[in-house]
Amino acid sequence: MLLTKRHKQTPAQRVQRLETHCARNALRHLRDYAKTNIYRNGYDMARKVERTERPVDWVGSSKKDFMDFPREVRRDIGYALGVAQLGGIHPSAKPWSGEGPGVLDLVEDHDGDAYRAIYTVRFKQVIYVLHAFKKKSTKGIKTPKPDVDLVTSRLKMAQADFKARFGK
Repeated sequence: MLLTKRHKQTPAQRVQRLETHCARNALRHLRDYAKTNIYRNGYDMARKVERTERPVDWVGSSKKDFMDFPREVRRDIGYALGVAQLGGIHPSAKPWSGEGPGVLDLVEDHDGDAYRAIYTVRFKQVIYVLHAFKKKSTKGIKTPKPDVDLVTSRLKMAQADFKARFGK
């Protein structure tokens, strides 16, 4: 049996090599994110995006916030976003009040907590995830005002990005 360089490495060396590789990719993504403040998921996916499928772009810290959700919640909300990419509306998607048509709210309950993701399908070429958060309302079912204001400001960022990219 021939030993390759990989086989000659100690486990500690393999871990260090993988950490370096992951850190390099993370830095590349952070540089892209820092330039636009919108994380583009369509060009760096493990699979090709189908022609009928719209890419998902994450505005602000929504991608990072989403990745902090529990695994089951990420799976369910991710599936609902996949349905939206193909032009459908998942049964758990409800209209987000206050921003007009095309802004939807996904709600998932997990261990007594409510996790939400707000996204827009207003634009024909792309879906923007505006905000992802764990609901912490102190006044019943009402969404806290800072979260509502954040969705409004990120929708404006998404509109500006769409206009810059597609000129519409």
